[in-house]
Amino acid sequence: MAKKTEKILVVDDQVVNAEFMRKMISKWGYEVILAYRGLQAIKIAQEEKPDIILLDVMMPDLTGYEVCRALKIHSETTEIPIIFLTVQGEIFDRIEGLELGAHDYVTKPFHPEELKIRIRSALRYREEKEKLKQETVDLKARSIIDELTEFYNRRYLEERLHEELSRAKRYNYPISCALVSPDGFDEIRKIYSKSRGDTIIKQVGEIMKRNIRAIDIVTRFSDDAFAIILPQTGQEGAAVFGEKIRKIIERHLFYGIPDKTKITSSIGLATYENESISDLNTLLSEAEKALKKAREGDGNKTVVFQV
Repeated sequence: MAKKTEKILVVDDQVVNAEFMRKMISKWGYEVILAYRGLQAIKIAQEEKPDIILLDVMMPDLTGYEVCRALKIHSETTEIPIIFLTVQGEIFDRIEGLELGAHDYVTKPFHPEELKIRIRSALRYREEKEKLKQETVDLKARSIIDELTEFYNRRYLEERLHEELSRAKRYNYPISCALVSPDGFDEIRKIYSKSRGDTIIKQVGEIMKRNIRAIDIVTRFSDDAFAIILPQTGQEGAAVFGEKIRKIIERHLFYGIPDKTKITSSIGLATYENESISDLNTLLSEAEKALKKAREGDGNKTVVFQV
């Protein structure tokens, strides 16, 4: 894959200076965009998302400091490194620019090699910051994703269920939680091996994923159970949904095990309706009690929690 050409926005109200910078920086292998006014620079930065901005301090409409301040308060441009270019060399001018969030400061006249080094440094800084940001995003994603099934895990379930319960209370609508577990899962693993048991779990998850609404949320609740959040679904609707899923699983031909082997499931349901439940722990606890009852005997039942 070809390396991306970094984009540099040069902002200078002196056309001759701007053109000189464009020619020089282009020779170093960068794509250069020019702006001659502060407002124009802000607009271009928002549209083009340059990798670096070389910003003159003294301009007729907005100063470089005002441009920098405007760019740093907008989320789409706040991460772009800014290098100030100015004939001013006083320490207080440097401090002002750096306090506004500028990455660096180069005083005119400058040697081309100095500017080249400062640009490379700013690009490395941006690259490292983007890498760190992505690693943080990946780490957060891993913390809420179940590694086997790639569904959200129990931690995410609890976060979302708390949010959905709060919303249901605020707007006065019901919300249900379904726990779905393949029957005899431990036996399945003993007979067909752990890896085949994992295959069964993944297929159960895929069945649910294909048979839920866009607003429903499937999560891996435990080793042998999934939880589904069903917003705007009362007890009757939850029972209909549970039976639908149970019958689909019962009819499904699971791969990885002998063709005639039937996999059934037990489903426990609990519903928040008319202020009947105070918090997510109560809702989950009631769904678990219903699941335990559904597992009695040979399982293959849908049970709605009843007080």
